[in-house]
Amino acid sequence: MLRTFFERTLIWTAAMFLRGLSATLRWEFQSADGDAKNFFRDLKTPHIIAFWHAEQLLMTFSVMRTGAPPRSFAVLISQHSDGRLIADVIDRIGMDSVAGSSTRGGSEATRGLLRVLKSGKHIALTPDGPKGPRQICKKGVIVLARLSGVPIIPISCRFSHKWVFGSWDRMELPKPFAKAYATYGAPIVVSRDADEDEMEAKRLEVESALNALGGLHHTLAKSAVRESRSNGHAGLGNVGGASH
Repeated sequence: MLRTFFERTLIWTAAMFLRGLSATLRWEFQSADGDAKNFFRDLKTPHIIAFWHAEQLLMTFSVMRTGAPPRSFAVLISQHSDGRLIADVIDRIGMDSVAGSSTRGGSEATRGLLRVLKSGKHIALTPDGPKGPRQICKKGVIVLARLSGVPIIPISCRFSHKWVFGSWDRMELPKPFAKAYATYGAPIVVSRDADEDEMEAKRLEVESALNALGGLHHTLAKSAVRESRSNGHAGLGNVGGASH
């Protein structure tokens, strides 16, 4: 797709901003088995990485910080024009993208995601995207796991200091030098012969896992805020919501 000079500048600026912001964060990584500093470096087979839509801005960097090689991931991105801009930003960061969503181009997107998994790459997607409801897992990720036989890994990321935007998902953007907590849950497997009842149970399992991880991070982030304030560093304001 041909881009105007303004669009190319916007894409470059956004990618550099996210890279620079990520570099200032103090990351901590945990998994079901303990430390997760090299989590993706140690994975030998493709996985489906699921995280809430609100956390997508910096989630790619939490993944890359845990040893994921460049171009080892593809991210599901909306077909809308703003989604295509995000796809170009993702490309500059070092990840591929697949166009589509659960509401537009879903079947085509599923076929594209299956091809990516078959090629040996991981898939990253937001099960409550692209338009919500917020933190409600949709069925699409479960269907993809059943068709591919690939496990789902729930991931959550929280920040000690952040801006929260007034969007439907309450999009989060960490403030520079915040503490970032990324936790990788245990793999969730959907059998290829799963019936509707089993698929619904797995959907609820993914949803519960993501919310549980987020609740753990919220507690850790609040502790970090109290520690920061006790050391004389007050938190700043927020955009469109409460700062945590």
